[in-house]
Amino acid sequence: MENNSFLDNFLESDKACDEKVLQYIFDAMDDDTIRALDRRYGLLYDSKVSDSFERRYKKMHKTKSFHRNESMEQLMEWFNDPQSKKVGYARMRIQRRFYYLSFDEQNQIIEAFLKRGNPSDSAYSCHLLNNEEYWKDSYLPLIEDYYTKTLETGKIVDACLAAKFIVKYSPKDDIMSRINALDKADIDDGKRLVLQQLLVGCEESPSEILKNVVLRNEEYVFVMAKKGLKVTEEEAASALETVSSPDFSLRSKRNAIVWAVAQMGYFDLLLDFGVKLKEMEDAKTAELDLKRMDFENQ
Repeated sequence: MENNSFLDNFLESDKACDEKVLQYIFDAMDDDTIRALDRRYGLLYDSKVSDSFERRYKKMHKTKSFHRNESMEQLMEWFNDPQSKKVGYARMRIQRRFYYLSFDEQNQIIEAFLKRGNPSDSAYSCHLLNNEEYWKDSYLPLIEDYYTKTLETGKIVDACLAAKFIVKYSPKDDIMSRINALDKADIDDGKRLVLQQLLVGCEESPSEILKNVVLRNEEYVFVMAKKGLKVTEEEAASALETVSSPDFSLRSKRNAIVWAVAQMGYFDLLLDFGVKLKEMEDAKTAELDLKRMDFENQ
């Protein structure tokens, strides 16, 4: 086996390498070296060379009879032990086998991923829990912990994912306390998304709550639609006006407002909005075509 100290130095550095270059490096190594690296660096599956290394490992697996079939007990032991240096490898194997396991084993995996406290592992479990058959009330405290950690660290996508389950399974008083816990004087765009998620599950009168929170008009319209309620035509028109601005670039949020206004039945407003949007897009396309022609004529 070659001296792979260069790999040690690279993994410890804050430098990145082109993936194609990494691919050539691993392709140049023989299978015995790859096996030795796999045994030595279980953490390769969690590192910046993971994609290139796994691709080479699979290539060896396809061309040779070499095969590993660890038991689920062994994989779970590695996954739950940070000192095993095979957490990433175990995670990959567990996820690949998940849908072929028994229901009880699947629930053990969901719980283990939630308990580990890693946001990506918790998110994996939450996506599985979209299937209500997997849900257990014992998961709620783990998801609440996931929500708190990700909200504090600014991982808003994760916090919104956790908030969806809090809204669905927590007592309504708990949802209200979480709304009150958000600092309204210092709420950014990310936390505003979390706030919208929580407001959807709150039973109190929306108009009373929304007077006391910091929501933009278009966000207010979206929350009301998610709750199956209606705003005035003027408020709906104002929301559409906001998201039709040329400076408004969040297509997903624009689509959310269009959905909300459609749910409220303001179809005339939406037709006018659709015409305006098409005109804006055509004008932008024409402007880009002119710039391209000017560039080609230079």
